[in-house]
Amino acid sequence: MILGMSLHTFTFVHVLLSLVGIGSGFGVVFGLLSGRLNGWTLLFLVTTVLTSATGFLFPVEHLLPSHILGILSLVVLALAIVARYAFHMAGAWRTTYAVGAVIALYFNCFVGVVQAFEKVHALKALAPTQKEAPFLVAQLVVLAIFVALGIIAAKRFRSASMLPA
Repeated sequence: MILGMSLHTFTFVHVLLSLVGIGSGFGVVFGLLSGRLNGWTLLFLVTTVLTSATGFLFPVEHLLPSHILGILSLVVLALAIVARYAFHMAGAWRTTYAVGAVIALYFNCFVGVVQAFEKVHALKALAPTQKEAPFLVAQLVVLAIFVALGIIAAKRFRSASMLPA
């Protein structure tokens, strides 16, 4: 039992939080690309923090790469939350928020690709150990997409704050 749930139910909740975080994260990134905030921000931040936090509750005997990614994600999310809610995105905090949101979404999508290669039989057949070329190419494509999205989002979101009201 984890938080009063069976492992199966807890896993379902964790995955659901992750999927909501990814979906709302794309809503946030669309807003950043448009140069403005939208209604997806709070949902994205809450579900993504909960996704990372609940990842630590699975029963394991030692520190895993997923835990390290979870720690990195929580640090990035903390910066994004502080930038958004404590500093109201004034000055450089605007770019900090945009970059942090994109990085947090990337981390979720990175894990999504890992899980897809573990759970989808056709993908697992292509890369059974996740050291094969199809897995590496998939992760490099995702990384390249998010680097481009991050650069564009940071520039557009930052420059939108300089437009006259």
